[in-house]
Order: sequence, then structure tokens, then C-alpha cells
Amino acid sequence: MTADEAFEAFDRGDWTEAERLYRARLAEASGTDAEQSPMHMLAFTLAMKGEFEEAIGLYGELLRRAGEQDAAEDIAVAMHQLGMTCRLAGDSRKARAWFEQELEFRKDRLPDDQTGFSANSYEFGELDLLEGESEKALAHFRLALRQGKAAGDDICTGCAWRGIGKASRVMHHDPTTAWELALDAFRRAGDKAGEAEIRRMIGK
Repeated sequence: MTADEAFEAFDRGDWTEAERLYRARLAEASGTDAEQSPMHMLAFTLAMKGEFEEAIGLYGELLRRAGEQDAAEDIAVAMHQLGMTCRLAGDSRKARAWFEQELEFRKDRLPDDQTGFSANSYEFGELDLLEGESEKALAHFRLALRQGKAAGDDICTGCAWRGIGKASRVMHHDPTTAWELALDAFRRAGDKAGEAEIRRMIGK
């Protein structure tokens, strides 16, 4: 088994196979450093499968380890993923608390990480949509777009345009242009899963 096999399964949405492969990688890992990547991806896979309790447990362990090492980027990522998992689980209150904590941490420790800020702003937009606040969502997605462009990150840019399209649709505006721009960004990034999601949205 290679790392690519596991990620390819994840990338095509084969959560059962991705889980199997990442569990195997985690079992084979020697030491906490080697465990970090498969643990993160296993947690991500479980979150996508809807197995939120175990995903939250794994991300909590990653956050604990990162805190012990004072690894700022890893701390921020773990906070972000905990927020995302809570959002997917439908717990917007806990999700918002994690994203607020992540935002303050980034301001203090990672002030130049525009990719991280873009991902954080995007998640606030998703929460706003869940809570029926479409105008707030649109503002957060536009902020994510500016930050993603500043970072030169096509995936962040694609996600932001996708969010703008989703908010526009809720507000009864035409989302087509936003989704086309999202598709272009995901294509540049080589993100096939992102492309496929947008194609489903626009019926291509």
C-alpha cells in the first residue's frame, strides 16, 4: 500500500476503502510524528462518513499533541478540523466556537497565513448558511475569496466561489458565474473532487 492509494480512495469519495487504508497506515506508523498524517486523514475520512464521534476524538488527540509541541500550524489545523467536523455533525454552536478560537489563534500566531484565514472565513460562511444568514454568509465567502487570492491558493479560491454561488442561490440570484469561476479554480488546482461537485451543481 502507498500513501497515494489511500489518498486516491479519499479523493474519489470511497470512504470505506480510504478508512481501511488509513487505519492500516496508522497501525504501521512508528512514533507520533509518523502517526500524524494517517491520523489526520483517518479523522477526515470518518468525518466524511458521518462517524463524527471518533473523528472528533482523533482530532482532539492531534490538537493535544500539537499543543505539547507548540506547533502553531498543526494547532490551527486541528482546531479547524474540529470545527468542520462539528459543522458536518450539525452542531453549529460548537463549530462556531472552534472557528472563533482558530481565528484568534491565527491572528496571534499565524498572522500571514492567508490560506488558513481563507479556509476559516469559508467555514464561517457555511455556518451562516446553516443558520439562515445568507447575507452574512455571502460576506464571509467574499472575504474568503479575497484571502484565497492573496494567498494564490486555487483551492481556497474555488471553495470561496462555490460558497458565493451557494449563497447567491439561497438569495434567489443567479449562481452560474460563481460556479463557473469555482470550476476554473478547481481545474487549475487539479482538484477533481471539487470539479465534480461543481459540475453536479450546474448540471454538467
